[in-house]
Amino acid sequence: MPTITVADTKAKERLKQRSGGSVDARAPFREAIGTLQTGDYLEIRPEGRETMRGVKLNVTRAARETSVEVAYGETTDGALLVWPRAEPRRRRRST
Repeated sequence: MPTITVADTKAKERLKQRSGGSVDARAPFREAIGTLQTGDYLEIRPEGRETMRGVKLNVTRAARETSVEVAYGETTDGALLVWPRAEPRRRRRST
């Protein structure tokens, strides 16, 4: 059975820090995605402790923030290719 207690007001300071999730960290992604034209590709390689999953998440969020529809795929050498989507994604209709 887990132990459940009421935490004090400073408990939030003990939270683990999340990396790369801030709006400021996505600024380079927004700038690059905002300049994409049809036929352009961005090649993004994770650096340091970045993971491919984190890069994909940042690309998706930055694209949403800039209102640009993008598609992406991983290359065989560990890079992520990002390009503007030719057609908007079809949304499923709920019944």
